[in-house]
Parts: sequence; C-alpha cells; structure tokens
Amino acid sequence: RGSRAMERERPMVTRDALVRHLCETMGFSRRQAKKVMEAMIDSMVRALQRGERIEIRNFGVFSSRTRAAR
Repeated sequence: RGSRAMERERPMVTRDALVRHLCETMGFSRRQAKKVMEAMIDSMVRALQRGERIEIRNFGVFSSRTRAAR
C-alpha cells in the first residue's frame, strides 16, 4: 500500500502533456499531435496484444505478462 501512495505523489506526464510537447517542439497542430500520439499508442498496444516486446532505447522496455487472478 505504501508504494501506491508514493506513486500518486510523484509527478506524472499525461498524454495531454505529451501532445502539447509535440505541438511545441515539432510545430504540429493539436489535432496532428493527437493523431501521432494515438497512432503510436495504438501500435504499441497491438504489438503487446500479439505478445511482442517493445524496446525503446534509452527509455524503456514494455511487455505483457499473464498473471494469476487475485
């Protein structure tokens, strides 16, 4: 429980913040930036659903696991 409380206290980057960053750094309109974000997230979700591992150098590795029910 303690770690969950700590997670809530940490700053968080939201999808909207990433969209704003794309607008500022790439000169995209908000609509364009949202489309880019949605395409990236959709692509990642589909890869994870196929059981693939996603590795973004200097950022992180994403994979899905099947866990027993609680």
